[in-house]
Formats: sequence, structure tokens, C-alpha cells
Amino acid sequence: MHDVEFSIDLVPGAGPVSVAPYRMAPAELVELKKQIEDLLEKQMVRPSVSPWGAPVLLVKKKDGGARLCVDYRQLNKLTIKNKYPLPRIDDLMDQLRGASVFSKIDLRSGYHQIRVKESDIPKTAFRTRSFVGLAGYYRRFIEGFSRIVMPLTQLTRKDQPFVWTDACEQSFQELKRRLTTSPVLVLPDTNEHFDVFCDASHQGLGCVLMQGGRVVAYASRQLKNHERNYHTHDLELVAVVFALKSWRHYLYGARFSVFSDHKSLKYLFDQKELNMRQRRWMEFLKDFDFQLIGRICMPYDSELRRAVLEEGHMSRLSIHPGMTKMYQDIKKSFWWPGMKKEIAEFVAACLTC
Repeated sequence: MHDVEFSIDLVPGAGPVSVAPYRMAPAELVELKKQIEDLLEKQMVRPSVSPWGAPVLLVKKKDGGARLCVDYRQLNKLTIKNKYPLPRIDDLMDQLRGASVFSKIDLRSGYHQIRVKESDIPKTAFRTRSFVGLAGYYRRFIEGFSRIVMPLTQLTRKDQPFVWTDACEQSFQELKRRLTTSPVLVLPDTNEHFDVFCDASHQGLGCVLMQGGRVVAYASRQLKNHERNYHTHDLELVAVVFALKSWRHYLYGARFSVFSDHKSLKYLFDQKELNMRQRRWMEFLKDFDFQLIGRICMPYDSELRRAVLEEGHMSRLSIHPGMTKMYQDIKKSFWWPGMKKEIAEFVAACLTC
């Protein structure tokens, strides 16, 4: 349709709008690059230095493929809408009376069939980004961030009087210490296997992303008011969903493992009786390829816990690891309240170490 040009008329006083690009998973970036190179080859798009910019995203198609879409919502808010009346489908159907031959036409890549007016082309510019392994907020570098900052968060709530307590001061000082201490993290390798560790309590959610026994990132948040009424298995499921949303740009399209305390989560995919909230979470999880692994919750038995600690520290396979390594090894299979503190005390009391 080269004889028709599409114009984009803006409301008076409208200026260029540029929106930051969305973050994507490595598998999505490969597909995005492939589709953009195809559009460049067909001369449907071209490199741009326009002050305008819209983010792009990939939307799943029914056949399992991905459709490249540009989010022009901010541009649409500034356009003068075309009020030309569209023909009614039922009126068109009425005109078919007496016809005996019917046909239809479907244009491939329909959104690229009409040329945009040359002066309006800069308005349609879109932006992409490359995969950045280490980015985001400081909270990803701080273990238990939401727990540490909780006293300060409560001060910002509605109708909460501002009272600087000892707990607020301790929270403030601890945050300063954490922000000025170099965290021991590793850059993610998208070719290596990821392990996601999730935990939940009636105070908040905590997650750790690891590769090869080393921490890549932390994530945590406090529970919302309505979430405090959830049952334990729902809280554990919320923690898994929260972790996968936080690190979707690493995990989407990759095979990874999820470690959770609650064994009932392993059977949720096979249950038929789910409430609407659980169904929504399960639909989200189906987009990921992961293995759910449960840990054994140890009973309050000092001899049994002592045996686990000795096996994790002095067996032929462990050979006196440090506190951090020992904790990371044991928590893959066992958990009990205060386990990290007990491990630290056990290692400190070891004469060999």
C-alpha cells in the first residue's frame, strides 16, 4: 500500500516522549535480535537517533512463537484521535445476501503494510537494551533487606506518628554498615544452572539466587496486610512467585531449581481443587522450566541436629569448610529455626578450624 501514508497528528504543545526500555531475559533477547534483524533486512525499520522512544516487548502467540510489540501508550496519549466512523460488521454481512463466492485476505505483518509519513517517522522510534548482568537496586546486594529496614518502613505508613526509637536507630546504622561493606556476590553466567532458594514467614519473604554454591543476588520484601492471613503453603508459594518475578530476566527460558521448605508445593501442579488466587499463581509459574526441591524440616532434637552438623563439617566429603560454605551446603537439604547461628557457633568451637 505505497500510495497511502499514515500520519500521526499530535495535540498542541506536545513534546517528545521517551520511555526506558523493559528488561528482558537472555532467551527473549535472542528472539528480539532475530526479529529486529529481519525487519532491518526488509527495510521496515531503520536505526534512529530520534528524541522519541518507546519500549518493546515480546508477546506469546497461540502457536508458541513470539510477536514483537512496541508499547506506544505514551505516544497515543498525545495524538489527536481519528473519528472517522468504521463500518459495522453486521451491516457488511447484510450486503452479502445473494452472493455465492466468498474470500478473505490476511496481510502478513499487517502493521508494516502502510507507510508512515516521513515527518512522523521519528515519533515511532522504539528502544531496546542489551542484557546487563549486574543492575538494579541496592537491596539485591543485602541479605534480609526487608527485615533490616522494617522499623524505618513502619514510620512511613499512613497515620503513623514519627517516633525515632532505638529499633529505628539500629536499623539505620545497620543499613549504613551494609551499604559501605563490599558484598561477596558473583556475576551471573546465563549458560550455567541457577538455584533459587525461597523462604517465607508471617513477617516477610526472602529469596537467594545462586550459581555453583555462590550468591548472585538477594531479594526480600515485607508481607502486605492481606498476605498475613495466608496459610503456610500459600506463603511459600508467594515466595516462589516473588523470586521468579524478581529474577525473570535471568530465569525465563532457562532450566533451574527451586528450593522451598514446604513439601506440599511439589504436588500443587497435580491438584485439581485450587482457589482463584492459586490458579493465578500457577498460570504464572507455568511459563518457567524448573524443578521444585523440598528441604527436610528438622524436629527439635539436639542429637539429630548435632549429627547433621558433624556430617556437614567433619565427614570425608566436607573436610572442615568455613561457616558460610557449611551453611550453604546444609541448607540445601535441611532446615530448622536458628540453623545459621548454630552452624556459626559449631564452626567457632572447632579446634581444627
